[in-house]
Amino acid sequence: MPIEVVPITGSVGAEVRGLDLNDVSIDLAEELRQVWLDHKVLVIRDQSISRNAHIEFGR
Repeated sequence: MPIEVVPITGSVGAEVRGLDLNDVSIDLAEELRQVWLDHKVLVIRDQSISRNAHIEFGR
């Protein structure tokens, strides 16, 4: 399922929808990195992940 990126302001920030941080592939991680570089701040709502999953996502 593709993610949806919704800009929050004209210059900084975006909300990422359709994302489950418990299941992030290498390709999706690369896409998120580019979205982060483009928008500088990402909001990813309603996530329920374990401490280990959070650490793994950060890597």
